[in-house]
Amino acid sequence: MFFIKDGECWYRDFDREISLRNLMREICSKYGSPATANEMNDDTLDEMLYDNLSFGTDDLKGVFALLNMTMWGMAEVREWLKEYEEYGPPTTRYGKWIYTALIDCNLSEVRCSECDFKVTIEADTAVEISEYKYCPNCGAKMKEV
Repeated sequence: MFFIKDGECWYRDFDREISLRNLMREICSKYGSPATANEMNDDTLDEMLYDNLSFGTDDLKGVFALLNMTMWGMAEVREWLKEYEEYGPPTTRYGKWIYTALIDCNLSEVRCSECDFKVTIEADTAVEISEYKYCPNCGAKMKEV
């Protein structure tokens, strides 16, 4: 199983828990591609694995690089699914600004269609309010002006 811990990808099975970088060092050193992976620091190892993606699957270096990238992807998807299970699907509320001119004065009422947040402003200021892309009260994204 792969997961994210402290911003890094980790691997866990029944016997151990190890960072993906250290797992890749073990695999590369064991199968000789490159045998010096144990001596590389994290940045050098990451750069080498990224560069080795260019080899494709015809070379063991490319296979290891692809394995590394796939494990990262699996860990990120797992974290996303955990958030999905806890909070539900990500949603974006959409609304629009609704203008009402107040009679017998130079004022307008501007209201969010989603939460009824209201602001009374001078009529010529309504154009400035329409430039707000989100409602300051509920966070709805404004589709129409």
